[in-house]
Amino acid sequence: MYFLAINRIKPDVEPREVGAAIAAHIAWTRRMISEGKMVQAGKWGNDGGMAIIRADCMGEARSILDQDPLVTSALVAVEVARLHPDVEIP
Repeated sequence: MYFLAINRIKPDVEPREVGAAIAAHIAWTRRMISEGKMVQAGKWGNDGGMAIIRADCMGEARSILDQDPLVTSALVAVEVARLHPDVEIP
């Protein structure tokens, strides 16, 4: 299954706080992609990011996302939804 995760910087977070954690976040993202747990990730608007997570269930997807340094540092709020594709590549 695939899950779409959208994270947004919390309103009370200073940009410098995010800047200090972004290198660890990018390293974590690359590791998740190399391990096959994440399919794609990138910016989402001006204040957040998105990721497509590969997991067996919502609990596993959330467990993966809970390891993100931006999440463990309480800098972002994350919304996760299961993708229900209408059309897929065969």
